[in-house]
Amino acid sequence: MQQLLESSDSLKKRFGDDESALKLVERETCCANEWIAENTPEEPESSPRKLGKVETPDEPRNKRSIFDDIDADADVASA
Repeated sequence: MQQLLESSDSLKKRFGDDESALKLVERETCCANEWIAENTPEEPESSPRKLGKVETPDEPRNKRSIFDDIDADADVASA
């Protein structure tokens, strides 16, 4: 339908001097907008969401440090 509405705008510019042509274009534009309104599904209303309280664990899940692999690589390289 967007292309039809864009075409209507082009027709209005092209036939701006012809009052009867402009009336026809306006009528068709109104019909297109009515069709869009009748056939566009309404979005369901959603209730506002509430954010829950996020708790961080006291201890990390993994006891390893991100530097453990670097330290291990340094030990292998020096050996």
